[in-house]
Amino acid sequence: AASLSPYNAFRARKPDETIDHQVMVFRGRFDMRQAAALARAENAFQLVWRGDAAHALPLAQEAVAMDPTVMMGHSALGDALAGTGHADAARGEWQKALAMAQQLDAHAQMMFVPDLEAKLQK
Repeated sequence: AASLSPYNAFRARKPDETIDHQVMVFRGRFDMRQAAALARAENAFQLVWRGDAAHALPLAQEAVAMDPTVMMGHSALGDALAGTGHADAARGEWQKALAMAQQLDAHAQMMFVPDLEAKLQK
């Protein structure tokens, strides 16, 4: 969903330079915690999917610590906790993610709410 992109700040800004009509260069200081948290959450999801929840757990915990407003961090942490046998803690993280998902626009909600609700039904 476009509303979840950690790069939205760049859309409103003109690049300082464009190289070969493809690479946009932005100079300055930028808060990239959301992007870093999302990257860790995605890596955690991949590890859980491969059956390695133990290695996913610290990545998901980092994601939430870096930026607790990233819904995917809480979802990934819930998955990693569930995969390591911490069902109650997993539910808490999925509930946080669901509350965040329910604040999104209708299209984005359709992408996330059913999956999170299903996880909470387990």
